[in-house]
Amino acid sequence: SDLEEKDLAIDDYTMAICLDDKCAKAYASRGINFIDIGNYSSAISDISRAIELGLSLEGLYAKRAEAYRALGKYAEADQDILWELETEGKGCRG
Repeated sequence: SDLEEKDLAIDDYTMAICLDDKCAKAYASRGINFIDIGNYSSAISDISRAIELGLSLEGLYAKRAEAYRALGKYAEADQDILWELETEGKGCRG
C-alpha cells in the first residue's frame, strides 16, 4: 500500500540520517513523507532541520506551512508562505 511505501521510505531516510546527521536532503525527504502519513510534528521538526542545515529547495517552506496548518498553527504557516512567496523566483532557492 501507499502507506507502507511511505513507512519504508521514512525508514530509509532515517538510516541515511543515522549515517550522516548533516544530510539536509534526507531530513527534507523524511519530513515530506511524514506529512503524507499525517505525522505533522515530526514533519515540522525534520523540515526545520533541513532548513537549518542550509537546504535551499523550492517549496520546502510551503511544505512546512502545510504541516503547521494541519496542526492549527496558522501564524507559523503564514510566515512560511510569505517567505516562500518573497523568495520565489529570486534565485534564493533550488
